[in-house]
Formats: sequence, C-alpha cells, structure tokens
Amino acid sequence: PVDAGDGTTMAVTRIVLAGEPVPAFVARAPAVAHRLDSAAELYAAVVTGTRDYVRKNGFASVVLGLSGGIDSALVAAIAVDALGAGRVHTVAMPSVHSSAGSVDDAAELARRTGVVHTVVPIQPVVDAFHGALAGAGGLAGLAAENLQARVRGTLLMALSNAHGHLVLTTGNKSELATGFSTLYGDSAGG
Repeated sequence: PVDAGDGTTMAVTRIVLAGEPVPAFVARAPAVAHRLDSAAELYAAVVTGTRDYVRKNGFASVVLGLSGGIDSALVAAIAVDALGAGRVHTVAMPSVHSSAGSVDDAAELARRTGVVHTVVPIQPVVDAFHGALAGAGGLAGLAAENLQARVRGTLLMALSNAHGHLVLTTGNKSELATGFSTLYGDSAGG
C-alpha cells in the first residue's frame, strides 16, 4: 500500500495471467490487403461506425422505420451488416399515402435480410391527431405532411423505450441539408 498524500492509500495487486511463455509458432508472411474501391471503403466505414456507436452506447439492438424506399433499405442493410439480422427490428408504418408496392417492398427486404419486421398502420393515430387539433384550426399543407413523419418518429421512440433498441434515423444528409427530413420525425434517432 502507498499513501496517496490525501489520507487515502492505493494498492497495486499483480495478477499473473499466464506463467508460461507463448509456444513457438510459424509467423504468417506479411501481406498488404487489397485496397477497396471508394464506395466499398465508405460502406465499410459506415458499417464499422454504426457497430461501434451501438456497442459504445450500450444498446443490444436497433429499430428503424422501413418504408420500402431506398433510404430506409440502405440503413437496414448497414444495420444488418453491422449487428446481424437478429438484432435489427424494422417497422413498416403505412398510412393512406403509402402504396401497396412500398409496403410489399419493405416486407420483401425484411424477408431477404432476416430482420424482425412488424407492420403498424398509423392512419388511426394520424386521424386522432387531426381530430385533436380540429378545434385549434386543424392542420393543412406542410404541417399535415410532417404530422405523419412525427407519428412515425414517436412510435419508433416508444418502441426504443419499451424494448431498449437504438432508433436509427433513415433521413439522409441531403434531406437534412435541404430541410426535407422532418425534425422529430425522419430525423429522430442515431
């Protein structure tokens, strides 16, 4: 024990992990890995960053809205490559503005990747919001359009809270830069 100078003592305990030297082995010949093309290098970096972000923040799984579009499909593929399909939960949240094709595309992507997929129709929730705001003048235009994205974001955050998933956002940087992605909607998540 050593006096730390402030009235406390510190002690160092040594633990021997192995008493014997590592047995002799034939070393591999050094080699330089082939350089990835720029798209593959970028994809690998995003997969690594996603895996590290999820792990370092203490999450075991992720959840994301799967619309049938390319943005959410790419995020789902990144998540599967980063974590494995069993740790990725996708939620399709169709409304009156969702085509049957987009719902089918989302289900097909989920089937092909093996993720846990749920369909939660949101039209009743959107209608309830509209009804609640009718006495306050109601919603029209952009406010009405953004409402659906915000309902989706709220439902994903509720699933995150209930099951401990990290919500992954599917709004891309181009959408964020131009203001197309809805704050507290498509932009909700990590």
